[in-house]
Amino acid sequence: MSSTECFVTRREAARICGCSYDSIRRRQADGAYPNAEERDGAWLIPMSDLVAAGDLDPTAPTEPARHDPDTSDIGAVRIARLEAELAWAQAEIEFQRNLLMQMAARSREAA
Repeated sequence: MSSTECFVTRREAARICGCSYDSIRRRQADGAYPNAEERDGAWLIPMSDLVAAGDLDPTAPTEPARHDPDTSDIGAVRIARLEAELAWAQAEIEFQRNLLMQMAARSREAA
C-alpha cells in the first residue's frame, strides 16, 4: 500500500463497486479487504483492496452523474478509480523492474 492510498467508507465502496452495503460488509468479514482500518467507529477500505479483491475495475468508466443528492461526489469516485489504476500501474512497473533485474543477474551468471 502506498502512502497516498485512498480510503473509502463501506457505503462509498458499495456505490463505487455497484453493489450493496451488505455485500461490502460481508466481503470484508470474509477477509477480502485485509488493509481495511477502523477509524472513529467507521470502517475505511483502501481502493487497492477493492481492486485486488476484484470488486472494482479501475479501468471501468465512471458513471455519468445522475440528478440525485448521492452524485455530488462523482468526482471523488473518478479520482478514487484513477488512484486505484495508478496503484496498479505502479505495482506492474515494480514487478517488471524486478523481473528485468533477475534476468540481468542470470545473464551475468551465464556469461
